[in-house]
Amino acid sequence: GPRVARISPATMLQAKGASALIAEKGATREVPKYMVLPWYEGLLLLEALEARQGQPGFIPATWLDGELREVLEKERAKFHNGRLNGTLYCEKRLLTVAVT
Repeated sequence: GPRVARISPATMLQAKGASALIAEKGATREVPKYMVLPWYEGLLLLEALEARQGQPGFIPATWLDGELREVLEKERAKFHNGRLNGTLYCEKRLLTVAVT
């Protein structure tokens, strides 16, 4: 949950097998590949957490700090309505996926 896990901006430098080499805040480290989110998915997660803050039963993500809010605001500014578009993102991601 939001008290144990946190997200932060990072760049994936290399993926090999089940691990990924990432650069985060000037340092590199190896993490399991399942811990790496695509950039836009991370933004959608931040937006969802921000929208739920203050609602009954919501467990706040204390790590959602000014730095992450600034990143989110910068990305929102790229859209005319100031909101991210999760539907469009899903459509683009699923465009190349086929299930039989």
